[in-house]
Formats: sequence, C-alpha cells, structure tokens
Amino acid sequence: LMVRDFDFTTDEYIISQKLSNQFLYNERIIAGYSSYNYKTKSFGVKAGIRAELTDVDFDLSSGENYNIKPYLSLFPNISLNHFFKKRYNIGATYSVRVNRPRENTLNPQINDNDPLNISFGNPGLVPAYTHQMDISFGVFGETWSFTPRLSYSTSSGVIERYRSVEVVNGVASSETSFYNVGSNDIFGLILIGNYKPSKKLSTNANLTLTQSNYKSSLNSAFNRTGLSLRSAMGLSIQLRLRT
Repeated sequence: LMVRDFDFTTDEYIISQKLSNQFLYNERIIAGYSSYNYKTKSFGVKAGIRAELTDVDFDLSSGENYNIKPYLSLFPNISLNHFFKKRYNIGATYSVRVNRPRENTLNPQINDNDPLNISFGNPGLVPAYTHQMDISFGVFGETWSFTPRLSYSTSSGVIERYRSVEVVNGVASSETSFYNVGSNDIFGLILIGNYKPSKKLSTNANLTLTQSNYKSSLNSAFNRTGLSLRSAMGLSIQLRLRT
C-alpha cells in the first residue's frame, strides 16, 4: 500500500512514509505426481498421489522478514468402477484438496487508518484440507441414462476472519484477524438424467440436495447448519446448416 501526499511548496506528490507499507510475498511450490491405472472389461481402478512441498516467505516495509517453515502436503486419490450386465455401473472415489492461506490473511502489518477498527493478518496460519468421498450408481439404456450419486466432504482448519470488540471508557474499538478454527461437513445427493429421443435432440436434468454443518471453535455464533436445493434442465438440438 503506497500513500502519497501533495506538497504545495513543490507542487508534487510525495510518498507518505508513515501511511505507506510494503509487503513482498514469495510462494514456491515443488510438486511430484504418481499414478496407476488398471482396467478390464468390467472393472477399473485409478489411483494416484500428488506431493507438494510449499515454501513461503515475505518481507515487510519495516525490514522484518518472515520465513514460514516449509510444509509437505500429500494428496491421494482413488476411483473404483465396476460395470456389469452391460447397463449398470457402480463407482466410488476419494480425493484430498487444499486451501492455502493467501497473502492478505498472512500479512501481519497493522492497518490502523481507522484507530478504532484495526486489522492485521496472521503469519501462523496453516492450510485447510478437505477430504472428498463419492459413491455413484449408473444405469444406461439405448436412449437414456440415470446416475444418482452420494457425496460427503469434511474440512478442518478452515480459515475464519474474526473481529473482537473491546469497550474502554465508553469507547468501542475492534481488532480483526484470521484464525484456523472452522470445520465443515457437507452431505450431498446428486441426481443426473439424460434422454435422447432422436439423433438430433437430447435433454438433460440434474437435481442437487446438500446439507452443510459448519462449526467454529472460536465463536459459536459462526456455527450454522443449512440445507440447499439446486436443479437445472437443458435441451440440445443439432441443426443442419446448408452452404
């Protein structure tokens, strides 16, 4: 953040050292991948793992340097599929995802433009990991298909923005920062159908029902449970263009 003041004696804008700050953020990720694939007429397996070594450091305008200890993340994934009677399919998948803290949440420099509402980042944040699992069943006809799927995901160490308020001599002031204090569990039911009445016409529809349960170990006011329903329909027509 760079702030400039206008100097009326020189008719120039000059940098305000007290209000300006500098944040140089460097993130380096070294990744390696390994995968395995096995398939027969009725059975298929895909498995793999990704390893990432993350190294982060940043410099502040004050001259301070933060070196976050490099951390290794492993992301396994596996999927199983079984085909039988030429029209049925059962599958299961498992995977891991990561949500790394970004530079704005790590920056420890204090923003006190408003002395009563200051904010700063937390360089002690760690990544939040999500484990995703799905089970699906598919049935297929000559002109149609129907695929219901059950899914479950769980996340821990979710990064929250937290604001605390303190009242001193009748004056309220607040501090805002970020913490790894959230967890989220999501259950889902997904129904997908396709129907193709002719070679040039096809339709599709899907329905998604999800229930989420979010908990915060820092503030129970953040706890919430929600149910959502989404649906969509599509129509595709193939037209013949003459030239």
